[in-house]
Amino acid sequence: MNLDLTPEQEEILTVARRFLEKECSLTVVTALEKDPLGYSAKLWAEMAGLGWLALPIPEAYGGSELATVDVVTLAREMGRVVLPSPFIPTVLLAGGALAALGDEEQKQHYLPRIARGEAILGFAVQEVDGGIGPRGVAATARVSDGGFVLNGRKRFVEFAAASERLMVVARSGEAGPAGTGGLGLFLVDPRSPGVSVNPIQTLARDRQCHVALDNVRVAKSDVVGTPGQVWTALEPVIQRAVLAFSAGMLGASERAQELGKDYACQRVQFGRPIASFQVIQHYLAQMVIENTAVETLIYYAAWNLDKGNPARAEVARAKIGAGNAVKFASSRSAEIYGGMGFVDEVDISYYLRRGKQWQLQMGDPRYWEEVLISALFDRAEALQTA
Repeated sequence: MNLDLTPEQEEILTVARRFLEKECSLTVVTALEKDPLGYSAKLWAEMAGLGWLALPIPEAYGGSELATVDVVTLAREMGRVVLPSPFIPTVLLAGGALAALGDEEQKQHYLPRIARGEAILGFAVQEVDGGIGPRGVAATARVSDGGFVLNGRKRFVEFAAASERLMVVARSGEAGPAGTGGLGLFLVDPRSPGVSVNPIQTLARDRQCHVALDNVRVAKSDVVGTPGQVWTALEPVIQRAVLAFSAGMLGASERAQELGKDYACQRVQFGRPIASFQVIQHYLAQMVIENTAVETLIYYAAWNLDKGNPARAEVARAKIGAGNAVKFASSRSAEIYGGMGFVDEVDISYYLRRGKQWQLQMGDPRYWEEVLISALFDRAEALQTA
């Protein structure tokens, strides 16, 4: 595996950094934290114009169909500026699921509009257990009048209030021993009778919602894939989105490290810059070590996904590592700033507020540790029986 970026990926990185540093300053982020929708329609349209929203979408539907490595390279730059956008739920999760499982009519209706920035879709999978895997899905889908009736509760549905449709994962049949059985995907209008979308306050001040589904009717035309048989195709879609999210955490961690280093060189205490103090040097060195390790984990997992290899353990390692790295870098850099590190007017505070929450998003550490252990034991059993 070659970890060097291709010229095309270098171009993605260069253009993204230049554009985001100009258009997504922390002043813009502050304004979006107070905006009811939580993202900038203007910025979203400009991202579409740059082709970013089309990156993973098939060419037949107006996309570029680029590799996971390309997507994580872009997501890493988004994380550096803590960009508030529905890129992951709309483009990677809902768009990826439609590309993998949707019928022709659904693909023609949604995918070109996603690529052009004309459609925002939410993705509702997580419930009460802190995971995004099949075992935790308790929401039900019951056959009724040619369609389905949905009941259940979904947590942390990002940008649900801004979405024209929510893609809901619900169970229509027996779970089976692995929990993967009986799962279906359903496109739900958040304004439908029986749907309640409740914004919640978060540490990161992003746009998360709890969604309640009480006897919500879904037409047959809004069923994505074959109910009960979606997980095999859906799992790689979720893994790709988790890797992009992990890359965003890596970008934020790298930027937090830079802020801590720069301030340590500027701040003078006892007649010398605090960067000369051993404990500060150890903090910064540990940040660099963790970020470098996470970079390798993310790109290795992305490479495996692009090759079609099983990547459950690789994605788990990347997510756990990125969460630990961004939590450590943001909290230690805030400590380097002293009391100012916790004040909104200081840049590092944006990373500090997000560091811990991002570690818990897209599946918390406990969930991914269980995934990793499961994958490791599966491999050990395979070796023993080979």
